[in-house]
Amino acid sequence: MNTINRNDKKAKWTVMKYVNSFELVTRYAELIRKLKSKVDDETIKEINTIMKNLEIYQPMYGKPSVDTTNFKICQIVYFMFAYRNDNSKEIVFSPLGNLLLDHLENKEWVAKIFATMLYNMPFNHPFNKMSPAFNLYPIRIIFKLLSDSRLDYKLYQDEVFYHVFWLKEINEQSYEELVSTLLSFRSTPPEIKYRIFTEKLSIQDTLANALHETSYLFGQLESAGIVLKFDGTNIGTLRQGGFGRKEIPDFISQEELIRHKPTGTRMYKTEWVELNKNIKDLICSLLSAYPYYEKPHDLLNTLGRQDYILHLYNFYPKELLLSLGIRQDRIETIFQLSKNINKYSRNQQEGDCYRFENILADAFNEFDDVDAHAIGGAGNTDIECIYLTINEKFAIEAKSTQTKLGEINAGRLQLHRDKIRAKYTIIVAPYYKPSAEIDIANTQNVMITASSLSNFLYQSTIHNPHNMSYEPLYKIITQSFGTNITSKVNDYVAKCYGIGKTQQ
Repeated sequence: MNTINRNDKKAKWTVMKYVNSFELVTRYAELIRKLKSKVDDETIKEINTIMKNLEIYQPMYGKPSVDTTNFKICQIVYFMFAYRNDNSKEIVFSPLGNLLLDHLENKEWVAKIFATMLYNMPFNHPFNKMSPAFNLYPIRIIFKLLSDSRLDYKLYQDEVFYHVFWLKEINEQSYEELVSTLLSFRSTPPEIKYRIFTEKLSIQDTLANALHETSYLFGQLESAGIVLKFDGTNIGTLRQGGFGRKEIPDFISQEELIRHKPTGTRMYKTEWVELNKNIKDLICSLLSAYPYYEKPHDLLNTLGRQDYILHLYNFYPKELLLSLGIRQDRIETIFQLSKNINKYSRNQQEGDCYRFENILADAFNEFDDVDAHAIGGAGNTDIECIYLTINEKFAIEAKSTQTKLGEINAGRLQLHRDKIRAKYTIIVAPYYKPSAEIDIANTQNVMITASSLSNFLYQSTIHNPHNMSYEPLYKIITQSFGTNITSKVNDYVAKCYGIGKTQQ
């Protein structure tokens, strides 16, 4: 394993610690979802008033703080309840965020849903200021370690803040090295570990901070019902803060120490956590389907930031649905279609290109006012559609590809349109190169990424389950011929289905 620099706080994971109670996070998330405006200063003041009246928020010095509440809202984004749209700044709740808030009374469901939300949380986080050097899914690694019989299915506080928090990437080999390191570390008496933690003042502040964040992480997981926490024995305290920004020498006088009083101390205990037995089967199934060693930045580099965020927050695995026993209603059907659009667009297996055409036809048939049929074959468009409201035909070209789509033959698409008398063509692909946008300039074509389209379908269904119309997409398309409409569709979703828009 790589050498760890424990002098540098930026070299470790950053765990948000503005709210230690999972119940409080859900109270804020519930309230935000019910509000009828974006999260700005005025809305935050309204949140503060409501929370103060409910005696949930007790502001320091008697005056509610906009910044404090904004940090709590950041925690909701951090924990994958909802994402912020980069352009409009509205908050859009994720499928799992909606599902969790709709079933708060069912504690077992809440634990499973929240564990699944955390399972797809990456580091570095798209809404956090961690270094890009981090390229892993942190909670997957935590769950993997908690599922390892060699570690007796438990993780100790010191193993996390001294070893796990410093991982930047992981693969199968480095995981085995980590397990060996933890087992060796576990055999060291805690009093000796404490001396290691405190013998160098230059790292004590950083370790105290890491210990504090570990306590917050354990607290969140415990209060959500994901883990059981065992307190263990108090061993000693670590000094946090009070040293300034300069590196502390390893040996300084007692007088110098007095001048550098710590801003706080953190208790080091032989505390540990274990997975709640009700969640173990789900965690095992997630680990089998979505490996702990996947690297999120691989998708970021391919998809670009906007579609990467949609991919992360639209995580809705069938393993969770099976564990919850959720029946397939229209919302679940649409979400499965949305998942398959993303899956087949990337052309990972033989036959995915044809599956992509068929799944897009199925998806567009979910619009109440569209009739779609997959055609395909040489010289034909992939999907022929009719917008029933105005009896107008349009075509869809399904471009399933493992790499970015770099070239579009606009002349060929025109021939495909002419054959069925379609007015325009929607080109759907997982990712595009800028050159593809140049190819369709000043033509009757528009481009959209698979992630953006699938998110639009899901959010439209969530908010209009009994009347899902093609009209919003039609308006964007007809005002944007010859362009990539991905950003416009994402902005529309944020504006119309962001916070303040409750389910019908």
